[in-house]
Amino acid sequence: MEESNANCIKFSDLCILLEQISTEEDRGGKEVLFKQFINFWFQKGKRIFTIFPALRLMTQPINIGERLIIEFNYLKNILLNDLKIDELDFGMTKEMSISKMVEILINIYPKSFEELDFSVEYMNMYIDQLSQCIYVEKNIIELLRKMSYLERKWFLLIILNEVENVTKMDLDDLFYCINPNLEQFKKYGFQFEDILANYSPNYFIKEDIKHTLPSLGIGKPFTTMKPYDFGYEKYEFDEIKKCCKGKLFVELFCHGEHVLLHRFNNGANYKFFSSNKNDYTMFYTLPKFDFPKEINSLFKIDVKDVILEGYMVIKCNKTGRIMKKYDMSSDDTYYDSRLFKEKDDCKKICFIVSDILYLNSNFLTNISFEERLEILNEKIFNNIENTRIIISKYRQIQNYKDFTECVENAISDMEEGFFIKDSSSFYIHGNSPRSNCVFHVKPDYNKFCTFNLGIVGIEYSDNTFSHVKNFLLAANGFQNTLTICLKIPVKMESIFFNKIIDVLDINNKYHLKLPCYLEDNLNCNSLCRFAFEENITIVEVKWTKICSNYKDLIYIYCIKKDLLKKDISLLIDVQEFDNRFNRGLNNVEVIPPILNIFYCPSDEVKKPRIKLDVLENWKFFEKLTICILNYPKHFDLKRIQQFIYFLGASVVSNPTKDTSYIIATDKLNIKTAAAIHTKYMPILDVEWVIRCINEKRIQKIDLEKDTILMCGHNQLSLEKLNDLIQEKDIPDEVFNNIFM
Repeated sequence: MEESNANCIKFSDLCILLEQISTEEDRGGKEVLFKQFINFWFQKGKRIFTIFPALRLMTQPINIGERLIIEFNYLKNILLNDLKIDELDFGMTKEMSISKMVEILINIYPKSFEELDFSVEYMNMYIDQLSQCIYVEKNIIELLRKMSYLERKWFLLIILNEVENVTKMDLDDLFYCINPNLEQFKKYGFQFEDILANYSPNYFIKEDIKHTLPSLGIGKPFTTMKPYDFGYEKYEFDEIKKCCKGKLFVELFCHGEHVLLHRFNNGANYKFFSSNKNDYTMFYTLPKFDFPKEINSLFKIDVKDVILEGYMVIKCNKTGRIMKKYDMSSDDTYYDSRLFKEKDDCKKICFIVSDILYLNSNFLTNISFEERLEILNEKIFNNIENTRIIISKYRQIQNYKDFTECVENAISDMEEGFFIKDSSSFYIHGNSPRSNCVFHVKPDYNKFCTFNLGIVGIEYSDNTFSHVKNFLLAANGFQNTLTICLKIPVKMESIFFNKIIDVLDINNKYHLKLPCYLEDNLNCNSLCRFAFEENITIVEVKWTKICSNYKDLIYIYCIKKDLLKKDISLLIDVQEFDNRFNRGLNNVEVIPPILNIFYCPSDEVKKPRIKLDVLENWKFFEKLTICILNYPKHFDLKRIQQFIYFLGASVVSNPTKDTSYIIATDKLNIKTAAAIHTKYMPILDVEWVIRCINEKRIQKIDLEKDTILMCGHNQLSLEKLNDLIQEKDIPDEVFNNIFM
């Protein structure tokens, strides 16, 4: 095994550096100390000179690599049990620094002044062994007994993930001290370990490092390309046109699970990675459903190894409709491909392929997007019609009219915009620079005006009366009469479209001529049919314009079954929309990401729901995403999910980077231990939820008994969550509504 600088430099030397940096108050002084250590490091001049092992011990693992993170109370109990001490007084722990608490902790051990002959490399290996969760307590105790005071202190701060907080130097600070010119590689998304593996101050040539950095590899996770964000105004489209060299291809945003599929060894092995390098293979290779077995025969025989980028989605077999990731399914869960167990014969998991990055030992990142599309469409698959593989359809756009149609389609589908890719662009690892011409166009949902209008009829596309072209919408006019003032195009037949048609009952009962309860401002023609007055459907409408005086963007957001005819917006407000838009909207509103089921309950629900404004009083967790990770076997998971949803949170079964909090049980549970290990988000004991349900009362969180992990790297804590809660009893009518 080749010797590295990390083998030659002692862990005790690193501890001395950390102690000096932590006691130095001046920022410049801290940097001088670390730069001196850098010079000391690279003077060793071994074959493997990377300083990455030192940085890994000095920074948070969320930024530089996984390792086990121990919680303070857990660590305290390990040490007290070892020394057979019942308790240790820390005084006012909230006012005490973590460094001081660690010093109190290690002072209970007999003092040792001998330094261990451990290298920085050995300490990295030791911590990796701890991460396997084998004999954790035993290994920590054995090591502490052998260490000197200073080594104990910094070893504990490392496994507590507190080094940055004590030294006041984060990874960016350290990286800048090593060499500011390395910043560009970090911005492009290259991994710190890869950058530093090829860096030495003695011979630093940027281009040499760039050529040796791995952009991607078969069977290994890597940072995907992140498009440059853009708006939808005309001047922004003009900028896109100006910097693009080839054709403009548009791909609609797909609300599925962004996945990189690795197929290698002639299909004998598959790996699935998320865009942020999480290994999702376990979700798609279950004993009862093995996705690779379902698709392996679809690849051409000469495709040995391939990396495909795309989205895992749920598709309806009957309609061909792609279920959105956060659509509500029939069992009140979400259509998330990671959680779907193929129990429903009407739906199946599919992979929508949007790009190809690697084929038969050849990287395709240095060829144009148009060439990659050609390879994807012609050289990878056999016949894939009606299979689990779908290749994305790209539309070429040439002018602003085409562009606005794409914006309108995205908005009508309530999607997060769309992607524009220059046909001559390349696949760039990490953040895509603007010059690469790969853009994510996002509509600004903050600029939408909201109206409650009545759907009073439909307009057909032609005299065959077979296809509905527009919905006719009316507002409250003079003398409380409804006046038709808007037409909203019907994009496609969908569940939502069919629901509106059913409520209107317009296939069975309709007026051929304008009925007496209506007035018409749009000169409706003979292709229109008008609903009976008792079948008027009130809907919430979102309306804006791309540019002033250019084009309306308008669509139906949801059905409002809780509103009456008198609640329909006034005609004068609708007519004044243009003026208000030009002055600046006075009722700006952000569209929620998930359709609230209280707006549009399913037809199967027979019991009437209580009014929405009553339920709104209980939404203490609004805008939070909470993961129900696990629960006691004696309690019903669905009741826990329904209760948290009732409190206003979005509920998921697996934590992601967007998750605010985790609810779990038992620290010894494997999933709970893994969540404690990452320490990314606070963890609340599920017993708090069960107690609230059993006692029919919202209670404050007991920050001692109900806490599994108090704080997370996402800057949230259970204390902050507790501040949102108001203690009060849950009335029977509300309680019964939760678990309908």
